[in-house]
Amino acid sequence: MAKHFTQGTVRLRDDCKRPWYQGLWRVYLEGEPKPKWKTIHLGFVGETSRREAKRRLQKRLSEEQRNVVNAQKGITLNDY
Repeated sequence: MAKHFTQGTVRLRDDCKRPWYQGLWRVYLEGEPKPKWKTIHLGFVGETSRREAKRRLQKRLSEEQRNVVNAQKGITLNDY
């Protein structure tokens, strides 16, 4: 179960034929000493602006946070 997420960042991947925006964020897992990196494709340059890519990343992170909170609702204080 994930503890928390970072805000994430958007970077331009221009090392390929068609440049695109990539979203990156870290997920800190319980019992793991190091965070895991997650990535997502946010759109191609020319079709998506950097600002729109950032909005898409924030939407994805909020969905993931909501899923973590919903999964933790069944935990009692004794289980914690």
